[in-house]
Amino acid sequence: MHAPHPARLPQRVVVTGPTGPALDAFAVRVALALDLPAVGAADLGAPGAAERLAAFEGWLLVVVDDAPPAVVLDRAELVVHAVPEARGALRGLVRRAKRRLLADAADEAPAWFAAVEAQRSPDVARLDGPDEVEEWLTTLAR
Repeated sequence: MHAPHPARLPQRVVVTGPTGPALDAFAVRVALALDLPAVGAADLGAPGAAERLAAFEGWLLVVVDDAPPAVVLDRAELVVHAVPEARGALRGLVRRAKRRLLADAADEAPAWFAAVEAQRSPDVARLDGPDEVEEWLTTLAR
């Protein structure tokens, strides 16, 4: 697990991971722990929506496949890639098979996340599996 505890609680967070109810539940838990409104990437389709979101002081953006808009990523204080389901869970196996059929990587962080991780700014957390997710969430409550 690569998940440093932030020096202060972040106010602008991007969450990514394999699509599904487990990621949605994880994002809601992070938003509640940080007292932030959660926004889905689909909500940023209107012209100027990304700029308006980036201008706010507190938000959590959930993205799955595509990179978040640059204006949002530039203001993010934390980017989290989480795989909240146990590997080998039926839902995960079906999703992985589907992605492999579509020639996409299974449960791997998207390329844009790897680029952010390499830059070391903003802070990043890579959480692989429910145990790491739970451990990291407890650090937010401290």
